[in-house]
Amino acid sequence: MCYLVLDDLSKEEAQRYFVKLIEKVSAQEQALFKADLDCFDFVYSVTGGRIIFLKLYVGEVCRSKMKMSGDEFFFDYLHVQE
Repeated sequence: MCYLVLDDLSKEEAQRYFVKLIEKVSAQEQALFKADLDCFDFVYSVTGGRIIFLKLYVGEVCRSKMKMSGDEFFFDYLHVQE
């Protein structure tokens, strides 16, 4: 068995990865991320550049059809893990 350990992404790397994730969702869902694309600071402060958290954030925003605060994101994430 082989494992590849990835460190947290830098802010620039995380932003590029985030844009790639957004490009994969529908145009209607992409509109939900306009503010995040204009200013990535909030998303980075919530996710810390962790790939899994970036994926979860995009998924949760698409699922809920609204932008989430940091507290809502982590509350939902912790509930899923239980």
